[in-house]
Amino acid sequence: MEQKRKYVCSAEGVPFTIYRTVKATRSGTKQYWLLADYSTGKRRVLNCRTKQAAERRADEIRAAMVKGQAHRVALSHGQWQDVCAALEIVRRSGTGESVGSAVRLWAEATLTLDGRASLLDAARFYVAHDQGHGPHKPTRFDEAAKRYVACRARRRRTGLAARFLYSQT
Repeated sequence: MEQKRKYVCSAEGVPFTIYRTVKATRSGTKQYWLLADYSTGKRRVLNCRTKQAAERRADEIRAAMVKGQAHRVALSHGQWQDVCAALEIVRRSGTGESVGSAVRLWAEATLTLDGRASLLDAARFYVAHDQGHGPHKPTRFDEAAKRYVACRARRRRTGLAARFLYSQT
């Protein structure tokens, strides 16, 4: 007698298609079940060992859809753990950034470095060479002119390079 190969499982009103499949292995043929999931907008086929396991997975997906967390179900367990770990790291940093903005900043910085150094190496170099000047402050032309004239006068008196005198002021 031929068994059905395709089942439609209704997870509390949301239809899911489950396919029975047979796979040849060294120890003989194995039966497993495929759950077709469209909750994330793309078709995913999830492997399950039993029909009941496929139905439980369909219920989990339906429950996530109701809560608006269908994207969560699209991640594997390991990927979801990575997201949770990243969220905890960003929270502990105390910057107030979200995971999305932190990832965006990291990606832009990595592209800027273009493989010449890691982001951590670049940050360490910056801190080592900062000299406490902080962010650049714009200077009005008349103030810069006064400093330049004073620096030139000192250079004439002492014979030192203007660059050295500038770092002393």
